[in-house]
Amino acid sequence: MEVEEIQGIGFLPRDLIIDILSRLPVKILCQLKCVSKRWCSLISFDPHFKDLHCIRSKRNPRLLSSRYDYIFNFTSMKFESNVNFTVIDVFSRSFYNNFTEHVPDAGCITISCCNLACLIAYKTIHVCNPSTQEFVKLPDLRGRPFDPIVGFGYLSSANLYKLALLSIRGYIYDENVDVREIGDDVDYWCQIFTIAEGGPIYGSWIDIGDLPCRVEKQNGVSVNGEIYWMSYQRSHAAEGKKIVSLDLSKDQFSTICFPQGDLDPSSRVMGLLELKGFLGFANYMSEISTLDIWMLKDGTNHIWVKECSIDLFPVNAYTEILGFIPINDCDGQILIWSPGESLLYYYNIKTENLSAVEELNVQGPASLGLYIDSFVSLGTGLRLRNLLLDA
Repeated sequence: MEVEEIQGIGFLPRDLIIDILSRLPVKILCQLKCVSKRWCSLISFDPHFKDLHCIRSKRNPRLLSSRYDYIFNFTSMKFESNVNFTVIDVFSRSFYNNFTEHVPDAGCITISCCNLACLIAYKTIHVCNPSTQEFVKLPDLRGRPFDPIVGFGYLSSANLYKLALLSIRGYIYDENVDVREIGDDVDYWCQIFTIAEGGPIYGSWIDIGDLPCRVEKQNGVSVNGEIYWMSYQRSHAAEGKKIVSLDLSKDQFSTICFPQGDLDPSSRVMGLLELKGFLGFANYMSEISTLDIWMLKDGTNHIWVKECSIDLFPVNAYTEILGFIPINDCDGQILIWSPGESLLYYYNIKTENLSAVEELNVQGPASLGLYIDSFVSLGTGLRLRNLLLDA
């Protein structure tokens, strides 16, 4: 076994050092690069260390909270935004890695995928790694769509992130026009921007054509190289709904049917989610205050399996499923956000217990989403110096 000397600790086996350091957050690891040249080399370049850190980070996803403070700039006579990011460790139930970014725009929403998050405002789009605090503006769109529907996905086979913006053709944001008119062509179309790990950010938005149908005004869900949205219909009932799928390897759309004949006609679909590496959806039955979680076990043959039924009483019915938090290979918890109460809930699949996480009370308007702590670079490295100065 290789042994190396670490000043202040003595002689430690290299494997033991890797085992210890791979359990630490990226922010702390960036600061520990200053300990010695060997530690800097290990943390920055050792492939075994990075692989082990990645595996452990996936077992402990973080919760990213984004709060928006809108300010009116009397010089430009426009609204601007201060976006306050907070990273939350859902296991230790602690807040850390707070930072703020200024955006010369308003109307912000945040969507996360794996290691990155995207901040979409009226006229600007930024991508961010919350762990390293890199924050980069994407190239502008031609004919910026107003109030688009967003999807953010990861294609592991090519190590690429793709941001998809869905909008109605002819419905364009224009700050100089008070009344926005929708043209005769109301087909939904999609523009995609590709982000390569390591940066730099370059390229342009690509029009991949029209969607097979209209979709709900909800962010898409990324699962195994595809992004999913629910189809739109006037009724919120589950019956007759479909799911629109975007294959990121081909940039092609398709549709998936909900389970036929197995859903209560009076129930309504609350939203899609990623669960244990599968696509899932939450179906709410108001008469018995129950939330059923279904998983798509076979996407080719459209085979759905009910994973669990959650008794929501007395939780507010309007909830959002944030994702799945693994405890071990056989057990885990579903993280549920109740905006009306500003409370987070854990549902343990094995024990069937629903409990509020009082320590993580999130006040005020905020976007919440899971992400994975990582060293993924956007090619700037500008924020790493600040992380070192915070040590």
